[in-house]
Amino acid sequence: MQTYAPMPISYPSHELEPNYPGIYFNSRDKMLEIDMYIEQFRVHPPYKGLAEYLHHYYPKALLRISLWDWRRDEVRQDPIQLDPKIVQDLRKNFMLLCQHISKWCEVRFDLPFLAAVSYQSPNDTSGIGLPKSLRKLEVREMSSVNAQLVNSLHSFLDQLWRDMDFMPYPNLRIMETAEPEFDTRMFPGLRYRKLSELCLDTICSAAQVVDLLSLCPTLRKAVFNELVGPKPRGHTTPITCTYLRHLTLENDNISFDQGENNPYIGMIWEVLRKINAPALNELSLGYEDIWSTSVFDRFIGNSKCGLEKLRLVGIKMSDKDLYRALAKNQHLRELTVQGQSAHGEYYDLMFPMDLLERMTHNGDWNCLCPHLQRLEVAYPSIQRSDSFRRMLQCRSPLRLRFINLISTRDIDPADFQALEELAKKGLSVYFDGSPAQFPVRRFQSNWSHYMPR
Repeated sequence: MQTYAPMPISYPSHELEPNYPGIYFNSRDKMLEIDMYIEQFRVHPPYKGLAEYLHHYYPKALLRISLWDWRRDEVRQDPIQLDPKIVQDLRKNFMLLCQHISKWCEVRFDLPFLAAVSYQSPNDTSGIGLPKSLRKLEVREMSSVNAQLVNSLHSFLDQLWRDMDFMPYPNLRIMETAEPEFDTRMFPGLRYRKLSELCLDTICSAAQVVDLLSLCPTLRKAVFNELVGPKPRGHTTPITCTYLRHLTLENDNISFDQGENNPYIGMIWEVLRKINAPALNELSLGYEDIWSTSVFDRFIGNSKCGLEKLRLVGIKMSDKDLYRALAKNQHLRELTVQGQSAHGEYYDLMFPMDLLERMTHNGDWNCLCPHLQRLEVAYPSIQRSDSFRRMLQCRSPLRLRFINLISTRDIDPADFQALEELAKKGLSVYFDGSPAQFPVRRFQSNWSHYMPR
C-alpha cells in the first residue's frame, strides 16, 4: 500500500503571526487546525485570516478541519434557512479549503452544515482534486440532513472517497445523536473494502456488525458502541478478519442492567460466534448482562491471537469467569475491569484473595498476567487485604507501571500508604482518572541539633 511522507513544515515568527478565532497551528502534531463555526451571526475564522494562514504562514502544513460545532447558535434545526450572508461566508471559506484538499488530513463534518454549504455550490465543488493525505473522516447527524440537500451531500462525499487508493489508512467515524439505525445505504459511494478503521457511535444491530466486518476485509480497528438486535443469521463458517487488531463491542447501555429483561442480552456473544481475528491484540467489551465463557474461549482459541489489551466495562461476570479469561490470555499488558452496574453504584467482588494470590509472583513470574504494565480496576471490587498490597509490591515498578483505581472515596489507609510508597519508586498512581495527590510530608532535619546557638 502506498504511503506518503509528511510534507516539511515552515515555522513563521509567532511574534508576527496574527491571532484569529477558529484557527491555529498545532506544533505537536505539525498540523494547521481549522474550526469553522457560526457565533453571533458571524462565520469564524474570517476569510482573510484563513487565507493568510493557508497561503502565507503555513502553506505546506497538513490540515485538521472541523465543521462541527452547532451549539453556539443552534442552527442545526434547519440549516437551509440560514441567513444568506452567513451561507455566502461559509461557502467562501469552504471553497478556499477545497482548493487545498490535497492537504486535508483529518476532517470532521456536521452533515446538515456540510449539506447546506455544498448545496449552494454543487458545480464549484465538482472539480476539486484528490484528498491524497486524508486519513480520518468523522461525520454526524446524517438523519438531520434536509431531504432537499441529500443529493448534493452525497455528490460531495463521493468525491472525497472516490479515490481511496490514494489514502494510506482511511478511517471513518459515524456519530448520530438522533439515534437512527446505521445503514450502509447512507453512503452509497463509500468503498468499505478500503477502510482501515470504522467507528460507529450509533445504533447498529449485531447482524449489521457481522456484515460490515465481512464488507471491510482490510479493517485494522473496528468500534461498535451501541449494539442491538437482531442477531446475525447465516455465516455458518466464521468470518476471518485477517488484519483486525482492535475490536470494541458495546451493547446499547440504556437496556443494560436489566438481566433477562434486556431485549439485547447476548448480542456481543452473537458477534464473537461469527468471527475469527488472528491479528487481534486489543479487545474491549461493554454493557453485557451475561458472560459466556464458552464463546469467549472459543473465540480466543479459534483466533489464536495474542491479546495484549483487555477491557471489560459493565460486564456481568463472576471472579471465576475473570480468572479463566485472564488464564487464557497470559500476554496481557493492559487490563481494565470496571463495574457491573449501569451507573457504577455497586460492584461484585471480582478480585478476591485467591485471585490476587494467583496474580502475585514468587520470583519465577509463574502467575496470572506476568507481563501486566497497566491496571485499571474498580477499587470496591478488590478484597481489602494484604494480598492486594503484596501483588502490587511484587510487580512495581519493574513490571507494573500504571494503576488507576475507580471509586476510591473509602480507600483503606493501608492501601493508600502502600500506593504512596510505590509512587515514590516510579509507579504512576491515578484515582478516578486523575493523578493521585499524596500529602507532602515534612521532616525536621537532625542537623539542627548541631547548629550553634
